[in-house]
Order: sequence, then C-alpha cells, then structure tokens
Amino acid sequence: MTLGTNAIGKIAFQAVVLMAIVGTALWLGQIAENNTLIQSLVSRYGYAGAFFISVFSGFNFIAPFPAVSFFPLLVASGLNPVAVLAIMTVGMTIADSIAYLAGRIGRHIAGALEERIRERLDRIRLRRHWEPIALLFLFAAFVPLPNELIVIPLGFIGYRLWSLVPVLLLGNATFNTLAAFGIINLAGAL
Repeated sequence: MTLGTNAIGKIAFQAVVLMAIVGTALWLGQIAENNTLIQSLVSRYGYAGAFFISVFSGFNFIAPFPAVSFFPLLVASGLNPVAVLAIMTVGMTIADSIAYLAGRIGRHIAGALEERIRERLDRIRLRRHWEPIALLFLFAAFVPLPNELIVIPLGFIGYRLWSLVPVLLLGNATFNTLAAFGIINLAGAL
C-alpha cells in the first residue's frame, strides 16, 4: 500500500505545523526568562491555563499539538516543573477518558445495529484482556500520536474505564516527562 500525493502532503503539512508550534513554544520559553509581560500573562492563568491547554491538546484530532511543548514557557515563567507535569498528565488523561466515552457510546449504537459484531468483540476482550492495556501504556508513553487511536476502540470493545485510567496516567506521565526533558535539552543545545 502506498501513500498518495495528498496523504504525503497532509503529513508534511502537519509535521511543519507541529515543528512551528514546538519552535514557537521554545522561543517563548527562552524570552520569558527576561520578559515580564509574558511572565505576568502565564502567571495570570498559571496552573489552570496549563490544565486547560493539556485537556484541549489531549484531543489531538482537534488540537494537533502536545501541551508539553509549552513546558519551557510555563517553567521559565515561574511555575513548578513537577506540578506542571502532573497537571498536564491529569488534563491529558481527562481528554483520553472523554474519548473513551465516545467509544462506549459507539458500542451502544453499534450494538443496536449488529449483535454479532459485539459478541465477537467481547470474545476478543475476554481472551486477550491485558494485551491491549499493555499496548495502551506503550502507545501513551512512547508514541507521539493521539491516544484516541487506542482509547476509542478499547471503549468500543467494552473495556472498563477504571482499568484504563491508571495505565493512561502512567503512560501520559512518562510521555510528558520524557518530552519535557527532551525539549529542555533541545532548548539548551540551541
């Protein structure tokens, strides 16, 4: 299967937009150290702003940028790095939980249409219960793609939210921590 010209163009455009957002966040983080206007703006919204950014960016299909790209700006403006990472992790997990609910709603809609599909999905869930959960952790922690790609199908299949939330929290915390320190090291190298 090959990618068409439109698909390649779309991927290239998304990569350029992502690099522009991360570059702008790095630039703002560097100038925030000496700019009282930026510091006051960030401190005005503070941790609540970091939370809303992380929830909004947790819907990667709507906002295709990682909230952690604003980490240098938030820290340079005086916010506690550990608190920022924790707040971003919770915000992203809330967004993932909402995406899960969309999958559950889809299950109920599809269940009314085709009982045979639901039965097949239930057998898969019962037979391979822990494999998708382990995949979810690895995906959330190390893959810079929307968690919705896994969370929505798991909701559709019928996994319980309480079994996914701890995995999402740990995966999002790992991703945010690795990304934050990678961004800080990148900013330091520039």
